[in-house]
Amino acid sequence: MNDYRPIPCAVHEGYQLAVMRRQRLRVQGRDAEGGALTLLGMAVDVFARQGEEFLVLEGAPGEQVTIRLDRIESVEVVD
Repeated sequence: MNDYRPIPCAVHEGYQLAVMRRQRLRVQGRDAEGGALTLLGMAVDVFARQGEEFLVLEGAPGEQVTIRLDRIESVEVVD
């Protein structure tokens, strides 16, 4: 069973803008097991797969991390 909870369209659009602007973000949320996580990187993609939506951040060149959008608790633009 898929436990994904859709996010508001306005929030999704904010992630798309961050990708278009190549913004560096600090993202706090939860992993698949419910543990706290903090990610830091440039927003490079937002995509959907099997009814779930994801944000991709690039930390170091070539190093990417993906988080499901409904697991994000806060986002901060980092200069």
